[in-house]
Amino acid sequence: GGAGNVTRLDGTGWDTLDAKLAWSRAGNVLSAGAHWDRFVLASNRYATADWIKGADGVLNQQSLGKTRTAALWAQDALDLLPRLTLTLGGRYEWWRAYDGVNFSASPIVSNIQPERSAARFSPKASLAWKPADKWKVQLSYGDAWRFPTVGELYQLVTSGVLGAIPNPDLKPEHARSAEIAIERIDAKGSIRLSLFNEVVTDALISQTGTIAAVGGGTLTASFVQNVDRTRARGVELAIVRNDLIPRVDLS
Repeated sequence: GGAGNVTRLDGTGWDTLDAKLAWSRAGNVLSAGAHWDRFVLASNRYATADWIKGADGVLNQQSLGKTRTAALWAQDALDLLPRLTLTLGGRYEWWRAYDGVNFSASPIVSNIQPERSAARFSPKASLAWKPADKWKVQLSYGDAWRFPTVGELYQLVTSGVLGAIPNPDLKPEHARSAEIAIERIDAKGSIRLSLFNEVVTDALISQTGTIAAVGGGTLTASFVQNVDRTRARGVELAIVRNDLIPRVDLS
């Protein structure tokens, strides 16, 4: 027992809704859909005389906020030639962050955070060529956006010192990905070799470091920040063999 805190997350959670429509004609599939989600952060911390079973006392920390995303997408596969297929797709998103509040009795924090909104388009394309019955060469490119989460924007954690710092000004990160792959498929499985490259601007990266404290000194805290640019390049080899020996598969 003893004095401590009670943290209540009542109301924190998420809702999602997705709808999809697909139409098949002449071996190709045209698909489209809609997406909606809402994430809610409701974290209230109270002082208590007994941290095991004491009643809620004075509110000493609060993190509130919501994010919402709505999106529409479509994708179509087109047979340009008998062995050449082009797949095109796109997704348009409307994002909003709102009702953000941060309060702390110690260290003193009291902020009503500004509302944020953004709209982004993410295209993708893939060109697949089948030079022979068992072989396929595919070149793919895509753009993707990730918006900051409600926790990254508004979650404040203190324990005498700052533990986690919210940042309501985070930008969405933007990934550009490209890949070329060669694949062979037969009755026993497949083998696939791919080269990939991904560049992310304004990458959302979690950091831990020291910050200046009010009145002098430093505090240790974790925080999410936008890193200007990250890059990943690599090679991937994937092999699947079914019935390598009777009743044994290898991947």
